[in-house]
Amino acid sequence: MVATSRAWPFAPSFERAPDLWEDKSRALVLGALAIAKREHDSERRDTMRALDAFLDGEHRPWLTDRVAELYPRVAVQWARKEAGFRYFPLIQMYADRLSVVMALHAPDTWLEEERTGARLPEDDERSRQWARDEREVGLAVVLADVERRIECGMRQVLVQPALRRGRLRWDVVRPYQVWVDPDPEAPSELEGAPHVLVELPPAAESDVGASEALWWTWERLDERDAMGRVSRTDWRCWLHDEAGRLRRNPLFPDHVNRYGLHPFAVWRRAVPAPGETWLEPNRGWYHQQLAEDVRLMDLDHHLRHQVHSQAVAKGGADVADVPHGPDVVVRSLDAEFDFRYVTPDPKLQLLLEGFSFDLRASAVAESLPPDTWEPGGATRNLGAKQLEQHALRLRRQATIPHYRAALERTGAIHRGVADAWAEALGRPRYGEGLRLGM
Repeated sequence: MVATSRAWPFAPSFERAPDLWEDKSRALVLGALAIAKREHDSERRDTMRALDAFLDGEHRPWLTDRVAELYPRVAVQWARKEAGFRYFPLIQMYADRLSVVMALHAPDTWLEEERTGARLPEDDERSRQWARDEREVGLAVVLADVERRIECGMRQVLVQPALRRGRLRWDVVRPYQVWVDPDPEAPSELEGAPHVLVELPPAAESDVGASEALWWTWERLDERDAMGRVSRTDWRCWLHDEAGRLRRNPLFPDHVNRYGLHPFAVWRRAVPAPGETWLEPNRGWYHQQLAEDVRLMDLDHHLRHQVHSQAVAKGGADVADVPHGPDVVVRSLDAEFDFRYVTPDPKLQLLLEGFSFDLRASAVAESLPPDTWEPGGATRNLGAKQLEQHALRLRRQATIPHYRAALERTGAIHRGVADAWAEALGRPRYGEGLRLGM
């Protein structure tokens, strides 16, 4: 951790911070958390969390619950070592197919004067510093991941330029980890929000030596004049648990946020509804992903139990619990003995046709060719391919303005974070009046 005495021209005042926390900020922060949790319901967050997990190939928790509802008698058996589970990567396919902006090529970026739009010369030390920062944050990799997370059905993510082990990083923060006390004048924007609360993921909790859930709260306190204009703004950054117990802050020991902003840029490809902070996740995709998993399990179960002929014998033991399978003889109580093989009629074609229809309908709903998800998709003619490319171009054109604004905002936050640590890291300052060009 960088020594605070080198980073700031004044000593930290952690001794005074707990008094400020107890006197004023604690009640505000806990109240903001309660409001945010009430306004942004748990169902929305659960759906986002599931879609994010589906993108990473994790289906089991949600599929276990779904199977328990649909097949309560066999759910436990199927879930044991995932023996009866089958996973269809629909969300991964959606994300890969619909990522049409950043996935193939990250935008070329440079620094330019905000007032004139003139590009800084490449030999300017700030241009050279941005080239180093661009490589260090892994811009192409980060932006590709950002787009895939958006296109997996969450529909938004946050990017946080941050200092990690003495180096700048761009962290992709999931929206279900963030609670916002919105700015009444602009609820869809974070810049003016009184509080932005971020729940630490479990892996990060060990960094501060705690096992319970911890929260970073980024606080903005505005003072207004008689005309309602902001005359002064104080920025704070608190680390605390859900009960409001303050923890020692490893980033800002005196809890003063010297970035002078909330270090989060919201990335999304649409505008939230009026009065809302978040876009609704794609619940249709959530249910469809589980439905395709279940259909694949049905097919597997069908093949395992009904594709073979079944040996049947009349005369035998009690049939209260009838075993069955290709290597088992089904016996019934009967005076006469009879033995034969019975051929089942599993109607696999109907099951496959239902599976295929659902996949085709889902592709058409996203302006994709109907056989996009089918393993044996037909070769399309030139006109069909041109129509497909036209739909993707329209999607790209509608998305680019949102991503351009988000990247410019992320660049501004990066500049503020980098300049706050410039002296401690021995790097040039970007200064004011610059923006990220692309």
